[in-house]
Order: sequence, then structure tokens, then C-alpha cells
Amino acid sequence: MANEYHFLGSRLCRFCTIVILVSIAATIFRSRESLRSVNAAPTMPSVLQLPGQYGKVFRTTPPADHSMQHVLAATYYSVKRNLAASLMVSDQGARSLQIQPTLFSSSGNRFAVPAVTLQANEIRTFDLQQWVALAGPSFQEGSVQVSYVGNDMELGGVLRLVDLGHSLIF
Repeated sequence: MANEYHFLGSRLCRFCTIVILVSIAATIFRSRESLRSVNAAPTMPSVLQLPGQYGKVFRTTPPADHSMQHVLAATYYSVKRNLAASLMVSDQGARSLQIQPTLFSSSGNRFAVPAVTLQANEIRTFDLQQWVALAGPSFQEGSVQVSYVGNDMELGGVLRLVDLGHSLIF
């Protein structure tokens, strides 16, 4: 009787091992098939095999150029009451962008800051106090916008207000 259970147990163990191996093989086959279909699509990443320790490296096709006018807006800045205001912008694309910052005073006046060119993948910070000095005292607080011609989200930005006296950053 014990030999029968041992015989059945060993057959069951072999059967489970075969099922597991077939499942693994099917998973690998499906993964390779899906990778082939992904590589066949022209807009999806293609795989480049490099020798040695690097393994697979993914190379993406550059996005299509859908350039159009975009505007990033920050609702409030101030250089009054010991506030320091700075604008950080980041070119997220693979080409240079010309940006056009514009200050708006609290009374609605507009001041176009001289245009700036950002190189591909460049991050730059601008002190708004310098732009306010060019625009005049009525621009000590207001809003700012940055326009550019490019793809969606090709330019990112953040406006930072710092009050060192009160240890605050907005």
C-alpha cells in the first residue's frame, strides 16, 4: 500500500512539474509575441540588444512635431514685503525653445520681458526682481505668463515665492 502512494505521489509530482514548465514556456512565448507586435508598431519603443552587462536598452522614436502656441500662467507673484520671487522653467524637449515671459501688474498693465531661448533639456531660473526693475514699480506684484511655440508639455515651469524672514516658501 505504501508503495502505491509513493508511486502515485511521484507521478503527481512529475505531472505538476510538467504543468509548471508548460505554463512557463507559454508565458515566455506570449511575452515574445507581444514584444514582436510592439516592435512592429512604428511609434512604440524598439529594442536594441547590446553585448555584455548592459542587456536590453530601449530606444524611443522622437515624438511627431505638433508645434502650436502654448501659455503657462502663474496667478500671483510679489517682490514686496521681503518676498523673493523666482521663475524656474524647464525645456522638456529635444530641441531649443524660445520663450516669451510677460508680467501683469495688479492693475492689469502688461510688460513683455525680452524673449529667452532655452536649449534642449535646459533648466533655468529667473529672478523676477530683475524683470520688475525693468518694468517699473507698479509691477512689484501681479501675475506672470510664459508663452512658447512647441509641443504639448514641452515646457514646464514653477513660480517660487520665498520669505526668508518667516522661513516660508510658496
